[in-house]
Amino acid sequence: MEKIWYFFVFSLEILENISEKVDIINMSLGGATSCDNYQIMNEAIDFARSQDVVVIVAAGNDSMDVKDFQPAGCEGVLTVGANNSFGEISTFSNFWF
Repeated sequence: MEKIWYFFVFSLEILENISEKVDIINMSLGGATSCDNYQIMNEAIDFARSQDVVVIVAAGNDSMDVKDFQPAGCEGVLTVGANNSFGEISTFSNFWF
């Protein structure tokens, strides 16, 4: 987890120096803790949103409520889960209410 977090922090430094505007950031990463526990995640999302960037994140695959995961449970993100061939939420996909 430390290596992944380090990569994310390193990426944040690059994000603030992007020379061309982006419209969307798509992240498929996360951890089993609320967003309140990671100030840097909130700051990154807030910065992206202040630049009118849409932040799309994966819900996760633990069949649990996204409120207990970051960044899926963070304010201001568009969280995307999985569905089956009938359009119903997959049994493994995290969910939100």
